[in-house]
Amino acid sequence: MQDTVLIIETDTTILEAMQMIIEAGGYYVINASNGEILLQFEKEFPRLLIIEEFLPFESGSEICRRIKSNPNTAHVPVLLLSGYEKIGEIARACGADGFIEKPFDLINFIDIVDQYLQAS
Repeated sequence: MQDTVLIIETDTTILEAMQMIIEAGGYYVINASNGEILLQFEKEFPRLLIIEEFLPFESGSEICRRIKSNPNTAHVPVLLLSGYEKIGEIARACGADGFIEKPFDLINFIDIVDQYLQAS
């Protein structure tokens, strides 16, 4: 079974680029534009979550706090994604495992994904 990565991102261009890179690395990608998708994962949660910080209805850091406060999902690595200069501070404050700054280097992106999937 392939490792699953969930990407929550509203910019379709960025989403498609990330999905293409991650799938080329041999992983399965589920994408969404908001955190509501998390409700569908009752038994098997994705192995890695990449969440845009500035979403329309709920911030990525709020979603991260929910994931990290749930004993059933706290172990799942969460990376926040944003072009905001203080994304590192936000990621640390909400308990995220890391962050990716936009614009990101496409060549190193899959290395970051691999790093977190191998550690989880």
